[in-house]
Amino acid sequence: MIPERDGPVRSSFCNQVHYFASREEAQPWLDAHPDGEVLDIEAAHRVSVAVASSMLAQADTADPDSVTQDDYSAP
Repeated sequence: MIPERDGPVRSSFCNQVHYFASREEAQPWLDAHPDGEVLDIEAAHRVSVAVASSMLAQADTADPDSVTQDDYSAP
């Protein structure tokens, strides 16, 4: 997840999520991404719910005419 990035959910959240069978399996990825973090599935679910809720709340207050197709497209 890119916390300082505000934008399409795919690029700011989905593209940043990786699944590993265990913390040991994640270690090579962590070695290559020292700022990365591995969460267990329950913690990852809590984070994803919070992110989705925040994005939905922002969408509810957004001007519908200001939303473009690019807001929903992959980078």
